Parts: sequence; structure tokens; C-alpha cells
Amino acid sequence: MADEGEGPSLIGAMSWQQFLDVANADTARAKRYRNPLSCLLIEVVHFKPADDTQGHAAEHLVLQHFVSICKATLRAPDYIGRICGGEFAIMLPETLLLQALGVAERILENLAASTSDVSRHHLAATTSIGVAEYDDQTWSVDQFLHAARAAMHDARQNGRNQAACYLDDLQLMSDAPFVN
Repeated sequence: MADEGEGPSLIGAMSWQQFLDVANADTARAKRYRNPLSCLLIEVVHFKPADDTQGHAAEHLVLQHFVSICKATLRAPDYIGRICGGEFAIMLPETLLLQALGVAERILENLAASTSDVSRHHLAATTSIGVAEYDDQTWSVDQFLHAARAAMHDARQNGRNQAACYLDDLQLMSDAPFVN
């Protein structure tokens, strides 16, 4: 969960609980009307500044920059929530898997084309994105997020700064709540 003291609004993303509340409503709607729904699970890592005197404030600015790039890439009905640290989820209503992969690729391109400077120190980060499409017949929200997380781990293991799709229902074994 996002640190309570940091307040998710400070970086521009929904709190994790707000995200889950909206995601639960969206998955219920997708199931009822058989509408597509996709999710991106994103890990932003290695964003420490070269000069550690910038510390936590610099990391915070990198995450703000990341969220602003994501929001500029997304449509009005899409939304982003902060899970914790540098981990985020984006819900994409009315979006099929391949369309969601395109969104993930645009986010990666936009991040690569942007820079984040804090007190004259360039800050770089690596990003791994997992993409999953909601299976309206069997998945809970937690299972949906676990699928996106499995894909995110694939993206990270394959070299970071890339996106991977969840395609194998057999990877989904846990009914445990989605907790970091």
C-alpha cells in the first residue's frame, strides 16, 4: 500500500483503496455487459539520483513525473493507482489486450522521450509493464491483478523498459488477495 504520510494525491495517482473501489465496479460492469477491460501493472525502479543528497524528495519528483507522463498518454476513462513505492496499476475500460499493449508501448515511448531533472541532476528509471485482459467468466479483481503482475515479472526478467502480456490461464494459481 502507498505510504499514508505521502498521500497519493501528492504524486497524482489514486490511493490503492480508491483504485480498488473503482476497479471492482469496472470488473462487475465488464462481467455483466461482456465489455473488454484491461489492466497494466507497472514497476518503476532504479530511480535513485546520482547525488543522494536529493534523497526522498527527488524520488518523489520522479514518481510525479512518471504519473504525469502516464496520465498524458491515457484517455479520460482510464485511471492510475499507486500500489506502493514505485508500483502502479492502470485500468483501461473498453480496451482489448492488444490495444492495452499499444498503450503500454506508448507509455514506454513517452517515458523514454521525457526527462526528469531535480536540481540539475538527471534522474533515470527503468520500467516494466505487465498487461492483462479481464476474463469475465472466472476472475476476481485480485486474480486480474495477479495476471498483470505475472506479465510484469516477465517484462522485468526479459530486460526491463518493456511490456509483456499475460496469455496463459494456467499461470493464475492464487486466490489470495492482491497484496504486495
